[in-house]
Formats: sequence, structure tokens, C-alpha cells
Amino acid sequence: MNKKFIFILLVAMIILGIGVYYFDKTELNNKDTDSLYVIKLNKDINKTIQSIRLTVDNFPLIDGATSTQPIRSLIACKAFNGNCDYWYETEAREMFLSADFYNSSLSYEDQDKIRKKIEKNSKTHDAYLDLILKRNDLILVSTKPSDDEINTAEKFGVKLELTPIGLDGFVFLTHKDNPVTNLNTKDIRDIYTKKETNWKKFNGVDSDIKAFVRQKNSGSQELMQKLVMKESQINPSFEEEKLVFMGMSELIEGVEKDDNSLGYSLYYYKNTMIDKRDLRPDVKLISVDGIEANPENIASRKYPYTFEIYAVTRLDQSKDSPAYQIKEWLTSKEGQVIIKKAGYIGLQD
Repeated sequence: MNKKFIFILLVAMIILGIGVYYFDKTELNNKDTDSLYVIKLNKDINKTIQSIRLTVDNFPLIDGATSTQPIRSLIACKAFNGNCDYWYETEAREMFLSADFYNSSLSYEDQDKIRKKIEKNSKTHDAYLDLILKRNDLILVSTKPSDDEINTAEKFGVKLELTPIGLDGFVFLTHKDNPVTNLNTKDIRDIYTKKETNWKKFNGVDSDIKAFVRQKNSGSQELMQKLVMKESQINPSFEEEKLVFMGMSELIEGVEKDDNSLGYSLYYYKNTMIDKRDLRPDVKLISVDGIEANPENIASRKYPYTFEIYAVTRLDQSKDSPAYQIKEWLTSKEGQVIIKKAGYIGLQD
């Protein structure tokens, strides 16, 4: 075998390898570097929920972040001709959207079955873990999987497929009497690394900043790290000082009770699931980098901490499964009506 032939053979193998690699990246669309989840953009805008042929028995178990509860109710109402117009306040002082099937053709027993499939509400971390362990079929969340969730997926040999279904904004809030109205990204990082500890630095009063955080693996905490802090780490003393909150409603209540507080949440959650209460909290949103968080700035992605919400399935689930079909339907024209009715910003707004 001559040297020229060997050279040609090596070149061909390299080209083939590059081609296979490129095909794989194109097929999986935005594949993550650790290969344990992929982001798939759906293009079937004309899909209808009737085409999925949902029944009480094949309707999937849908779980997710607290902030996506209204979407889960609306999916069920659309599928079974229910009524989703009534909001009620939970014990955690969050406004949830009720799924009422009394005027539908479902029996009382079947109504109860459907409610059980949409009312689990495990929150982001547990919803991801249950999806990986095949304890649910579809989850609606505000963030990509955390490192811990990715490690669990790797342990069980599971890959996830995320489909963007709407937009939201990661927001910062303080007490309504705090004179500060804007913080830059650097300011926020300096506060949460505790390089800066007094509001006077930011044109506020001469008082210590009482900043609050969420627990590890919560959806909002993951967004805080990925969108805002990035390579910087939140000062570990927050946990020692008991400034870590297990729920978003508790964090907002903490902000409401302290004039010198600072916290974070989701625009949708604060604007819809909190502000719909009869007694609105005494908190206000702070603009970031001079840009206000509002529907227009989130829709245009002008607001710096705009992010996508996701419908997530396992990569090994059949594309014909009801869970997968609902995930795709949520990006259709009909599905986007549901996203907007829940109060989220649609993908094309």
C-alpha cells in the first residue's frame, strides 16, 4: 500500500468523521456539551390538541415548577372542555388556576383522575428527578437542568429533550419604600458576593442591605446563578445568616417585611401568582441596567434577564406519546394561546 493511498484514506476518514459529527449536532439542535440534554425547536405551528386524541387514560402525568401550574390546568381544560377562569389562593399565598370540569362530559371519577395528573406540583428539582426516574411524563419548568439533575440523569442513563414554549423574566424586587429603582448587573453581583453591603452605594439610604436567596436546585436559584452571577459565586454566609428561603412566596414575604431587603423572583410569578391576590405585597420591581421588566421588554428580549420556559420529556419517549405530542402542541398557534392565557409572553410576541 503506497504512501499516497494511505494519505488519501486518512483524509477521507477525517472528512467522514467531521460529517458524522456535524450531522449529530444538527439533528439534536443545540446539543449541550455534556450530551445529557438537548433543546429541540418545534415547527408544527398548526397542530391541534384534538389531533393528539387525548383520553382520561392516556393523558400524561404533568408536573413542574410552581410558576407553571396555570399552564397545566389550561392544558387539561383545553383537552376535556373544562373551565379555567377561577383563580384561588393557596395556603402558601400563591394564586393557582382551578381546572373545573363540571360542565364537561367527564364523570366525577374521571374528573378526579385528570386533576391528579396535573396537580402534583413537585417544583423544579423534584419534577426533573421524577422525570428522569420515569415517575412523570412531562414537566414544565423555567430553567435547564442543574448540575445535580444532570448527574442524576447520567447515573440512570437518561437524556432529556427541552422545547421552549414561552418567555419570562428574572426580576429583582425590594420593599416599596426603598428609594433605589435600578441596579446594574455588576451592582447585583457585588451585593450577592458581599463586596457591597450598604444601600448608600446605590443612591439609597445609609442602611445595610438584607439580601435574600433561594435554596440550591430551586428554579429561581439556578436562574440566579446562570443568568446573573455566572462565574461569580454567591457568598456562602447567606445560609449561615438564615437568609435562604425554600419557597418564592416566602422570599417575597421576607422582602415585604423589611425596608432594606433585596430578593429575586420570576416576572410571571410575581406579576400573576402573587399580584392577583386581594392584598398585593408591599414590594416593587427594580430595573436592571436601566431596563424595566415588562411584557414589551421581555418579548423583545431587551430586558437583560429574559429567559425561556421549557416543556421537557425524556429523549427515549416515543414521538407518538401523548406527553411528547402535548409538548409540541404547546408551541403551535393553538398552544401559544394557552401560554398567553396563563399570563406568559408567547414565543412570537
